[in-house]
Amino acid sequence: MGGIDSVLSIIQMPEGIPVGTTGVGQSEHAALLAAQIAYLGENEIRNKIRAFLGIKSKLSGQININPVIGVVKTNTAHFDPIKYQKMVSFLQKAGIETIEYDVTSQTKDEAVHYLAELERKGAVANIIVYSVYHRIDGELSPGFWSSRTDIPNIVLPVVTDADLAVDEITRGMLHDRLILEEFKIMPNWGAVAFMGINRYQNAALYGAQIAGVFFPSISENINNYRSEIASVVREKDERIKTDGIGPFF
Repeated sequence: MGGIDSVLSIIQMPEGIPVGTTGVGQSEHAALLAAQIAYLGENEIRNKIRAFLGIKSKLSGQININPVIGVVKTNTAHFDPIKYQKMVSFLQKAGIETIEYDVTSQTKDEAVHYLAELERKGAVANIIVYSVYHRIDGELSPGFWSSRTDIPNIVLPVVTDADLAVDEITRGMLHDRLILEEFKIMPNWGAVAFMGINRYQNAALYGAQIAGVFFPSISENINNYRSEIASVVREKDERIKTDGIGPFF
């Protein structure tokens, strides 16, 4: 593959391959995201990251990292509830506590309170389920979350069958356009790990991998899961090389 197909394949990884992308040329955001993950347990560096982000409050005392991941739902009417529940269940089965937050009818102050709770509980990541067709712009867009906390943020863009009630060829074109549009506006979102569209499983795996850095039992659970799905992932990898990314939306 080359050109646009290569870019799209990087973003739209098959289920089971949790690759987080940042915007094209956004090396600073990529480095910041890596630092957020690597230094979750180090107070001094986290406060430097917070200062860089413009966060006025500082972390003090002993930082206790816990297997906790937040899940933000930006629009409950426009995601797959079954896949969403599987994502949450996977995290919980891996030994991770989830804190779910629905921003549909919430305010900026309440969202800040939610982030403060995540930080207080020692969360290792925050997954943002983001409706591509029904965006919440401005204060509660993905950029809001990445600018208000140094906890790593994972953006999961989602669409539903109702959003794509068109023929298969047009649907594939729309998916390509959507991915590229999101890829272009990602610089405005700051340092976030961008998943492929509707890659619920990959968002869960990415978050669990972060937790696994600090908790060996979770890492072991992930490895056991990977062994179970290894053959499926290899098959999908071969298909994406021959058929392109269309079959994986």
